[in-house]
Amino acid sequence: MTVSIAAILHGCASYEPQPLDPSAAMRQLEDRTTVVTERDNPTNSIGLTLAEGETVALLYNPALRIARLEAGVAKATAEHAGLWSDPVTGINFNDVSQVASPGSTLGGQIALTIPISGRLEAETDRANASLFAALATVQSSEWTTRIALRRAFAVWTNTRLRIDTVAQTVAVITQIAGIVHRMEQVGEMPRVEARLFQLEVAIAQAQSNQLTGQLFEREVEIKSILGLAPWAAIALAPAIMPSWESLDLATLRKEMTARSPLIEALRAEYAVAEASLNVEIRKQYPDIEVGPAYNTDGTNDFTVGVTLPLPLWNRNRQGVATAKAERELMRVRFDATIELQLADLESASAVCQRTAKQRTALERDIAPLAAQQSEEVQNIARLGEVNTLLLLESLKRTQEAQLSLIDAREAEWIAMIHLEGLIGPAPRNEVAHAR
Repeated sequence: MTVSIAAILHGCASYEPQPLDPSAAMRQLEDRTTVVTERDNPTNSIGLTLAEGETVALLYNPALRIARLEAGVAKATAEHAGLWSDPVTGINFNDVSQVASPGSTLGGQIALTIPISGRLEAETDRANASLFAALATVQSSEWTTRIALRRAFAVWTNTRLRIDTVAQTVAVITQIAGIVHRMEQVGEMPRVEARLFQLEVAIAQAQSNQLTGQLFEREVEIKSILGLAPWAAIALAPAIMPSWESLDLATLRKEMTARSPLIEALRAEYAVAEASLNVEIRKQYPDIEVGPAYNTDGTNDFTVGVTLPLPLWNRNRQGVATAKAERELMRVRFDATIELQLADLESASAVCQRTAKQRTALERDIAPLAAQQSEEVQNIARLGEVNTLLLLESLKRTQEAQLSLIDAREAEWIAMIHLEGLIGPAPRNEVAHAR
């Protein structure tokens, strides 16, 4: 028997500690960063594109790596769910001090639980539902990460455009400042008016420095979403604002309820609550416990005992009540999420339409007029006829119009991304057709 027990224990798992190592985490971060920078930079002169960034983020994003490991926990649980309970064995002596005497007896028994309540099957169903819910949560997190990256790329791209716009203004003012300086030297312009150009150049430079700092912050945000080191020397390619096909709200509502990963994840969590209630109900019903026993008391008799718990007072009422309440909670959470998503969808659609109209008006009316006015005033300045206040006001208005147009495009772009995030990813066949 000792050999049998030793053989059984040999099949048990053994404990192996795995201590945490912050330096190893740093090395892994640096290795991931090296892989991405060496793969993209030599072959892609324009930098890492948004599409490539989404692929990198799906692989290395920290939140997604955690979500997948959590799904791995659910998978391990599902793989070993519904197993029978281990048997229990025992040995009895009636007189331990005189084991070898003729009057002593030795007895042995083993107890088995035969599952007839259906509890093990219900536990298996719950574990599989939990695994499916974990995978649905991973898909929802993946979509959320992609949307966050698109938003970050859109803000970074427009920040670069703002920097270019301010740099163009600085270049024009600096060029005109040279003309003004020569006019001041020959006494054709007062020093007070000439100093206005120097002041405007300093203001524009300060604005450019502020935008450069914001650009760096956006780059760090993008690298964080990608799962790369913030100091990674990786070039980014500006994203292109996609075109958006305006759809009626009825179609958008239908698309959202059918495609939203968040709704699918909540639907899967509700299925887990349903399966958990089934487990608690099955626990009310008893399983048979069988205990064969053998005694060496001179007759060498063999007996079998059968135990059947009776569900009279407890009946797992607490577990059933709790599971019912949790199921109702998940049902209301599912319904409430749809209600909130529909309200958000309505608002996002209105923002898309409003920002599109604002951007169109700026492109059609304001920006061309400001550019034309600035060009005419600069041509006059080149001829030596400088109206200081008119020239500066024209340059400032032109820059304001250009920056307002960038702001309008960014607002529309962000609204489109938000609306797309609510609806969910396009079906695979639509993606393949778009490519």
